[in-house]
Amino acid sequence: MANGYVVKASILLCTLFSIFVTSSSYLEYNLENSKVCSIVRKRELKLQEKENSAISLKELRYFDKWSGAYPFNCNFTVTAPWGYGIIAIIQNLDLRKNESTHECIDYVQFQKRHTKFKMIFGSDPERSQQFCGIVNSIHEPDDDSDELKDYVMAHNAFLDDKGTLDVTISVANQQLLASEKLDISIIFTAYKMCRYGDNDGFKECSARSGICIWEGFFKDTNVNCPYNDCFDEGGCPVISPGGKRQSSGLGTKVTIGAVVLILGLLLLFMFCLFVCRRCQVLCWSGSSASRQQRSSQQSGRVEMSTPMGNVGVSSGQSQPTAPPLLPVSSATSPVHEDKDLPPPYESLFPSR
Repeated sequence: MANGYVVKASILLCTLFSIFVTSSSYLEYNLENSKVCSIVRKRELKLQEKENSAISLKELRYFDKWSGAYPFNCNFTVTAPWGYGIIAIIQNLDLRKNESTHECIDYVQFQKRHTKFKMIFGSDPERSQQFCGIVNSIHEPDDDSDELKDYVMAHNAFLDDKGTLDVTISVANQQLLASEKLDISIIFTAYKMCRYGDNDGFKECSARSGICIWEGFFKDTNVNCPYNDCFDEGGCPVISPGGKRQSSGLGTKVTIGAVVLILGLLLLFMFCLFVCRRCQVLCWSGSSASRQQRSSQQSGRVEMSTPMGNVGVSSGQSQPTAPPLLPVSSATSPVHEDKDLPPPYESLFPSR
């Protein structure tokens, strides 16, 4: 019975830990990795299915001290499983642009792959704009209220319904100024079309949008849906009229949830320790056996009566015994000198 409780508690602990670990199972890459940018051949990043259907691409410290001695050009392809499309969303971007002409000095660009039909008729493949300057997943509302409606593609998103997306990242051979920095963070998510809400673990980005992503990407602090409303994260932060960024409260909710989860796991671990100690299993099984052995040795001891009192003698040990006392006759018994003797006969019957 005790072992059954321990097994159930262990299963529950492992389940909670697996949920905590796999809730944001992104395939992570960085620009410093040769699997992304290579001068030998064009690399391919493959999206998988369900919980592994998203890629997180970041620049770590590669451009911290960009000397500009040579240009940086990185070209790679992101592919999705058959029947899936790809959503590319820029989470954070800080690249240089010419302030006077507003042309990009450095940029990120997405491009759909050529199809045979388009190649025959010589039409250009569909491309995104060149993203540069400061770009992030924050929606900045303007006077046009229609911008807040659903199904409006976000300014930082690009959609490829064929599942093959070419990506270009270009940094010019121009040295960074002291006040400049470069930052790149992009999320690629595989999606499929669905019309009836949840579908085998996939959840619709917004009501009647038809675009479904893996349900584990909802409320994970990364924007995966391509619309202005940031539906998968419970809404986007906005810029207040004073220019101060107002948070949607998502970060606070995630922090509180993480703290509660950690405290819950700690309490569950302490409960498991208590059950193991109470039931004398695992680490406490050896100490329990030794205590039982000592108690059995103590129960085997017997009481022996001696003139000096009760002395406990172990049943398994032999004790020295005193020689038996022999009876002593009254004739040979010693007479104490200080014992009173009867008066002599002469004193009782003096001679007449």
